[in-house]
Amino acid sequence: MDIPAVLVALQRRARSSGAEPLLTHYDLAGGGRTELSVATFANWVNKTANLIEDVGADATAALAAEAEAVQDWLGDVVVRARFPTPLERELLA
Repeated sequence: MDIPAVLVALQRRARSSGAEPLLTHYDLAGGGRTELSVATFANWVNKTANLIEDVGADATAALAAEAEAVQDWLGDVVVRARFPTPLERELLA
């Protein structure tokens, strides 16, 4: 199986600068900020890929069940890039 270019770039970035922030959320109302590092994001990508591989054809139902199970502590997550991320710049180079 070929590994998509975006995953190769994510793996390369995790090895070279895993502690750097990849996704940042600013809570304008509360003044807070939450960051996900490259390593944390890559870990979630790996966990999701392994889950999909483990459940095979039942992936949709299993993902819905997992999402419902973590909804209490995760809340609604929406990722929106307002500018090109370092990963995007690397992929476009």
